[in-house]
Amino acid sequence: MVEDDRLSELLPLLGVPLPSPEAVLAEPTDARRRLRVWLTVSPTREIPAAAWPLLDALFADEAARRPVTRAADLPRLAATGWGARVSVWRGDITTLAVDALVNAANNRMTGCWSPFHACVDNAIHSAAGPRLRQACEALMAERGRFEPTATATVTPAGALSARYVVHTVGPIVRTPPPTPDDAALLARCYSACFDAVAGRDDVASLAFCGISTGVFGYPPAAAAPVALAAVRDALARSASPEHVVFVTYTAAEHEVFVAAVQEALRG
Repeated sequence: MVEDDRLSELLPLLGVPLPSPEAVLAEPTDARRRLRVWLTVSPTREIPAAAWPLLDALFADEAARRPVTRAADLPRLAATGWGARVSVWRGDITTLAVDALVNAANNRMTGCWSPFHACVDNAIHSAAGPRLRQACEALMAERGRFEPTATATVTPAGALSARYVVHTVGPIVRTPPPTPDDAALLARCYSACFDAVAGRDDVASLAFCGISTGVFGYPPAAAAPVALAAVRDALARSASPEHVVFVTYTAAEHEVFVAAVQEALRG
């Protein structure tokens, strides 16, 4: 396979040992997993110039084979009102074809540095490829500081099926329930994402992951009403973006969010 040939060339360039034939038989994706680990723990300045064309081609090929759901095809919550501009979709946000998607980043804003960590930041960077980390590293080096909570920064989306990634750092809830300050910060994350894409003619759709509802500890049942209220306020202020998608991942999270949506639509 072409991908196998690229990996056989890529791994030595990066100083990563190639798997043995026995290891490949036991785990056919072992070479790809080794590359993912290396890219997760390495700054992009360590990528040799000769490796970049191979990486770009590899991630482009993977993106072309990735099943994609078009945001434009998702049903809206209602025929009129704010619900006519909103969808709720359960799935993998990295497979959503949307103009901009929101990443729940940490304050380093260069991705997750823990291989295979179960966070959306890791999933997004792993699918987007190292061009996303490269863009983030350049911004953070220019700023010379950590990313503040409840702000938003836009970058290109690498190999994702999106034009842009909007990075926002949500509040960390160490001991639930969330405080009023936590709720205010979470609401500001959502409004900051709207502000970050305001005026961009090529952003008609914006997809939100569950900001802070994963490893940052914000209970989904408490986060959903805050997110909905913030988005309703933003939609009332602006006609753009025209379409907002709330993306849930687990069945439990989806159930909680659908219940919050139904309550909001009755209000």
